[in-house]
Amino acid sequence: MAAQKDAKAALHLQYLTFKDLTTSNDEILEVIADVEKRLAGDHLFGMAYVRSRCVTAATHAYRMIQNLNAISDRRYQELHLVFSDIQRSVEKVLARGRPRGMGPMTLSLDEVDFALVEKVGGKNANLGEMKNRARLPVPEGFAITTDACIAFLEENQLLEEIRARLLGANAEELESLSETSEVVRQAILRAPMPKALEEAILESYRALSRTLGYSPKVSLRSSAVGEDGELSFAGQYVSLLNVPGDQILRGYREVIAGFYTPRAIYYRTIRGIPDDDIFMGVVCLTMVDAAASGVACSVDPNRPAAGTVVIDSAWGLGVGTVSGSVSPDGWSVSKDESLSILRSSAGRKENSIEPLPHGGVETRPVPPSLRSELCLTGAQVRELACLVMAVEKHYGTPQEIEWALDRSGRLLLLQSRPLRLSSGVVEQEEPPAEVDGHPLLLSGSPASTGCRSGPVHLSAGPDDLHGFP
Repeated sequence: MAAQKDAKAALHLQYLTFKDLTTSNDEILEVIADVEKRLAGDHLFGMAYVRSRCVTAATHAYRMIQNLNAISDRRYQELHLVFSDIQRSVEKVLARGRPRGMGPMTLSLDEVDFALVEKVGGKNANLGEMKNRARLPVPEGFAITTDACIAFLEENQLLEEIRARLLGANAEELESLSETSEVVRQAILRAPMPKALEEAILESYRALSRTLGYSPKVSLRSSAVGEDGELSFAGQYVSLLNVPGDQILRGYREVIAGFYTPRAIYYRTIRGIPDDDIFMGVVCLTMVDAAASGVACSVDPNRPAAGTVVIDSAWGLGVGTVSGSVSPDGWSVSKDESLSILRSSAGRKENSIEPLPHGGVETRPVPPSLRSELCLTGAQVRELACLVMAVEKHYGTPQEIEWALDRSGRLLLLQSRPLRLSSGVVEQEEPPAEVDGHPLLLSGSPASTGCRSGPVHLSAGPDDLHGFP
């Protein structure tokens, strides 16, 4: 009986190993298909994308070799040597040791487009691309380059210390990861600013002030290589809003330190993305005094074939809409010449995020008379839909766009990134009112479509992850 149980357990282990092998094989095929799609020339990408795809393919190839040997009594050990030879050849082609410290530490957004994505990061590159190539309305600002980040870390001798600490951290243990993250971030926040970098940032801010005719408050946002591109780092890095000019240097350190949040470290680890491939750039953008703001998608994520632009909006700054903490207004706009507004709905909009006079933001209650009032007029909705379609046309792929309406009625684009569409979306016009006699409890825009069952776990925020399943 014991021998029978052992044989059954061994067979089950063989099955799981084989299943893991075939899963890795499927992942490599997905990488190949994705690369071929990019090579067709319809999508922009940089070396960060190429490196990440190579790392993903290599990771799964190594797993296949390990699993193949496990189920064949190690009959294919020579594959390890072949794998190592191929890996060395790939690394030579990628030329990982890219030149450092050779470029400028800051660039005006007027000088930036997507060709500079390796130097300024994804968010900067997309803003410059929209501003200078697509000729779309983007606030004035400047980019702090990835070379500036490298100079900051190297001059303070932080690169090797950070590498050593990350090697000693276990990405699967949240407590270990959180401790390592805190030590690294504090080291960055305490580090002095190199004189050349300090002067470059302050001079760029002075130039921005001369262009505008006043000293603006700015937003400082992460712009890592690969961010807002084919890799997704949404919500993992740091953004600071309404920063006064005399706090920009401190804010820059905070954004760089945000590269090492527990969530970001974990994401890069599980995706096999080396830190040396995706240094942090920073966007310094003139703060928009927003009457309303929000997010727009050039394709309805839940009904991709509907031929509509989807717009969400709330009063004030767009933080609440992006994070999902505010129930926004919503519109669907036809993408044909008529630009018909097919749907409009008023959200509750009980609170808004507003800038403070001396910097920073606060949450304020929305006056009751405005809570049920739509944030945008019909004309503004159609104008915004036209801008969204122009971005999609320029990039040749569906886009997710952050935008703001300033107090003078001008629409501005704050960010654009590829819209990720689920391959398993089942389209339906409206959700059912009831399911098997159970009343509908909530409605809204889903973050992930589908049906699931099980216990509900409540989290107070992104830092409340200890013990979370």
